[in-house]
Amino acid sequence: MITVFIPTVVADIHALAVKWALEKKGHKAIIWYGNDLPDRASISIECGSDNQYVISVQNSEVELSDIDSAIDIVWLRRPSRVQLPEDIHDSDVIVAQREWKQFENSFFWGISPNADWINPMHSLYRAESKPIQLQVAKKIGFKTPITLFSNNPSKIRSFLSNLEKVVFKPFTQGLWINGEDVSTSVTTIITQESLPDDDVLCLCPGIFQELIDKKYELRVTVMGHEIYAAKIETVDLPKDQVDTRIVLDELPIFRYELPQEIKNKCINLMQELNIVFGCFDFAVDQRGDYIFLEINQMGQFLWLEEKNKDFNLLDSFTNFIISENKREFKNTKSKIDVTFKEFLDKHAKKLVELEKVNHKSRTTSWHVLE
Repeated sequence: MITVFIPTVVADIHALAVKWALEKKGHKAIIWYGNDLPDRASISIECGSDNQYVISVQNSEVELSDIDSAIDIVWLRRPSRVQLPEDIHDSDVIVAQREWKQFENSFFWGISPNADWINPMHSLYRAESKPIQLQVAKKIGFKTPITLFSNNPSKIRSFLSNLEKVVFKPFTQGLWINGEDVSTSVTTIITQESLPDDDVLCLCPGIFQELIDKKYELRVTVMGHEIYAAKIETVDLPKDQVDTRIVLDELPIFRYELPQEIKNKCINLMQELNIVFGCFDFAVDQRGDYIFLEINQMGQFLWLEEKNKDFNLLDSFTNFIISENKREFKNTKSKIDVTFKEFLDKHAKKLVELEKVNHKSRTTSWHVLE
């Protein structure tokens, strides 16, 4: 039996589905909710004599007195940070947050150094950097869009004036909540006229990128050497609808056979970034060229199986997690098959409701790198 440690946030359908699938296959999965800290969970790190270094964790469902000896695999899904009580005095909040950040960093850097990690902690900063991704993609031979990362108003305005059409992308997805109204940041076409004044434009950096005249998009999920490519039909979308996430439910999605050259480059890019799992986004332009847009080292993937049952991603991913050589993983038929549909139909609603009762939902910045 293999034990998998999964740090994430409450109501993460991916984590819950993978836990269910692993347990159905006879393995153990432990989900760790950092947002439960400090009042519903605890962490202890003991540095004693004889090179003793022991990390223990505890919450309402888990108690591990020595996490290093208990864990075989760490799936660093969506590690979340402490959520301080609202009654802490304002002057203490900054101090407490700073102390917790140092403590939690020590926790993540110290847990299970001998375990297999998806993906390795020391690779995350580089793998999540959008400029580095484009630089590495160009190095290995991918075509990439002309891009500016900046908060410099003059450079931004000059960039727009030199290209026919430009889109704006945020580095991360922003969320604004005002009562029942929720707004989020998306990729959108931007013009000189739509730019704010310079004193506002300089306040926050952004990604400015040439708009690709695409025939369709590809979402490519890579686990070791196992590659699942999905074609997202965008031909009927309005020309100004550049962020397909907004209308994803309306778009047909099909299995797609990538050219071997593109498959090889995907694997090479992941090796350059030192990661074993990732979700690529490509645009295929009117000439048929494959344009690399980005890779998300911990991207969403089960939505593809929900949209199209030909993608057996839940079964494949659980096999990937428990495999001995993740970098060269190729999927084989499971003795016990699991499907995302079975999980959604029979288990998801009950498990999500139970989580919301037993654990704290996220209200603050969540990622361990932040």
